Amino acid sequence: MEETKKLSRFRKSKLLAKGAWRSLMLDKELLTLPLIGFGASMLAIIPAVLLFVFNPSHLLFSPLQGNGWQLNPVGYVVAIVALLSQAIISAVVAGAVTHGAMERFKGNDPTVKSSIQAAFKRIGSLTVFTIFSFTIGFLISEIANRIPFLGGKIVLWLAGSAWNIASFFAIPVIVTSDTALGPIRATKKSTAVIKQAWGESLVLGVGIGLIAVFSFLGYIMVAGLLVGLSAGITGSGIVAGIVGGIAFLGLMAGVVLVSVLQTYVKASVYYYATTGISPIAFDSQLLRQAFTAKKARKLFAR
Repeated sequence: MEETKKLSRFRKSKLLAKGAWRSLMLDKELLTLPLIGFGASMLAIIPAVLLFVFNPSHLLFSPLQGNGWQLNPVGYVVAIVALLSQAIISAVVAGAVTHGAMERFKGNDPTVKSSIQAAFKRIGSLTVFTIFSFTIGFLISEIANRIPFLGGKIVLWLAGSAWNIASFFAIPVIVTSDTALGPIRATKKSTAVIKQAWGESLVLGVGIGLIAVFSFLGYIMVAGLLVGLSAGITGSGIVAGIVGGIAFLGLMAGVVLVSVLQTYVKASVYYYATTGISPIAFDSQLLRQAFTAKKARKLFAR
């Protein structure tokens, strides 16, 4: 216990990521869920891209006198619908991965099919929550833009952080609920879990993101070096292009993996916070230290 307490947030993030990795390796097929989501995102955004490319009768945007373009009302609608479609698909994928993780934590054997079915069972709640969250973000941004100078950025950061914290467990709440939940109820339940077991769990998620950023920066540097060397040694742009393409695919695979691991970590913290049981492949002492000592004692005292 004492040894766990001495660990830094960054170190705890790494250990939680390792736990998520060990748990994920029991259900490797769930890594295909983000790929399925990516394919669905591409299909969903194609109509909007085609409309903007061809812009029939200047329906989406019109040229200004001189230089530049002006987005028309229809263009705003198409852009918003396109962004929402991507956000909804992302929420559904997160819901599917969360369900798979929760099933594994319970000792069950999740599949891609069962995870997708569980997410689609709550697709209405996930969609409404995504639209609600999108609207909240838009309103916060608009209010902040009307406050001059640094004040607007401070308001944007504070309000955005407050909303992100309040809704942190919203998707796990929605996916694990026996009934459909509206966005307000889901957020209230998410906030209740946080109040019940407040601690570093929210910060730890950021820590995993920071680990990913540093890893990706190192990867990009190495990949760039390899592309440069391949071009210099072979003198062929085609070879360099192939190496670059392979490196890009590797980067995308890394992004997919990080997103799944982050979802697993959030699911593990939520599962432990609501049940007091340590999920498979996660260290119970480490999960206990994800919360402040006082709140953890109240929640997990036996």
